Amino acid sequence: MPSLLDRRKGFRPQKKKLSQQALQTAVVGEQQGWQILRLNHDGRGVAKNVNGKTVFVTNALPGESVRIRIDQNHSRFDEATAVEVLKASAQRTEPFCPHYQSCGGCQLQHLHYAEQMNYKEQVLREQLDHYSALKNVTFSAPVSCAQQQQGYRRRARLSIPAPNSAAPYLGFRGKGSQRVVAIEQCAVLHPLLNALIKPLQDLIAHFPKRHTLGHVELQLNEHNEQNTVTIIIRTLKPFLPNERELIEEFAAQHGCDVIADYGDSVEVLHAHSAAPLELGYKLKQAQLTFGFNEFVQVNPFVNQAMIDQALDWLNLSGNEYVLELFAGFGNFSIPLAQSTKAVVAVEVASAQVQRGQQNAAANGCRNLEFLQADLSQPFRQFPFGQKPVDVLFLDPPRAGALEVVEDLSTIQPSRILYVSCNPATLARDIATMVEQGYSLEKICVMDMFAHTSHTEAMALLHRNP
Repeated sequence: MPSLLDRRKGFRPQKKKLSQQALQTAVVGEQQGWQILRLNHDGRGVAKNVNGKTVFVTNALPGESVRIRIDQNHSRFDEATAVEVLKASAQRTEPFCPHYQSCGGCQLQHLHYAEQMNYKEQVLREQLDHYSALKNVTFSAPVSCAQQQQGYRRRARLSIPAPNSAAPYLGFRGKGSQRVVAIEQCAVLHPLLNALIKPLQDLIAHFPKRHTLGHVELQLNEHNEQNTVTIIIRTLKPFLPNERELIEEFAAQHGCDVIADYGDSVEVLHAHSAAPLELGYKLKQAQLTFGFNEFVQVNPFVNQAMIDQALDWLNLSGNEYVLELFAGFGNFSIPLAQSTKAVVAVEVASAQVQRGQQNAAANGCRNLEFLQADLSQPFRQFPFGQKPVDVLFLDPPRAGALEVVEDLSTIQPSRILYVSCNPATLARDIATMVEQGYSLEKICVMDMFAHTSHTEAMALLHRNP
């Protein structure tokens, strides 16, 4: 049964019926308090019930004693939420977002920011211990968000609930749930994006065909001297004439571009900028252009710091030949080309290859060549995988770059710079490179997504003599 505290907070019992053992465990836990042992990889506290079963507890920190609500019962573990903190950790802090307890966008706002960096470093360290013989690795200082913890995201996707919901709204998925949590503000979004959430909710409320809408994406466009916002509305069907009028009025009032994405085609509903399908952002080294539906690093502050650190770690002389894989549209490629003799940048998506070529030309990088290739295929079948290079630069997706690094005997890079968004595949790939005669020289975590459990990292390896 839910506790009195749960009922006061409007707790609704889960539809899935818990076993008698789980109910008994929940009652015992509420009476005695649960001891949190550590944080797991997704930022939840780890506890053990009286039978030794693992319980993952949202909103709980190591060393705390908490009362919990069992949310889901599984055969090997349970999932729960801390409804009351009986003994708080010294690292606990007050979340700055009013939606934090229900919204699933952030997982670590209740943990002091400096400790978030320690937690992410520990996540990476555990993966290194698991996948490799590397023990007691010394970490370099993290690339952190300490100076810009809020207002850093330049892109966000907001969900729209089912048409039978009580009222139309925008929001993010709830913690451990597919339910859309209504929000009117998001403190980690760039202020220009944050300011549009409530007006967009009011706009959507006037759409009678709301069941055809998928989600709304907000994107900061830094292509011009004055930042603007691009709004992408995913929808199954074209908008009606009266809906188009409402969108036009909204876009004119807020000075933004609005694009309808129908899946197989797009339509510009309102053009505030001269080229609404061309977005951009600035680096210290370059001005880059990209498409509205292409991958972009969401944190401009950490992105620039990441580029600067990569160049610093590589300590380039200007005479290197660089092979960059998973290059995108040139985020690293252009700064690398400006500091080396030649760069071959390889990307899977042909649209990004074309975009990269345009960015290279616009920034005067004649020593930069973009190529398209499926990097999930055997690496040595491609011409660029058949000749030695000085530096191998990797920035793969979450699946990592195992197909590339499992045989480096042909390209024989003296240095490898690896940027990762997944500690597990990074650790696996580092172990593979170490087996081939490389040593880990430097490694650090990078906080691209402050206040979340998402961990990015950078590693530098060199070939042993």
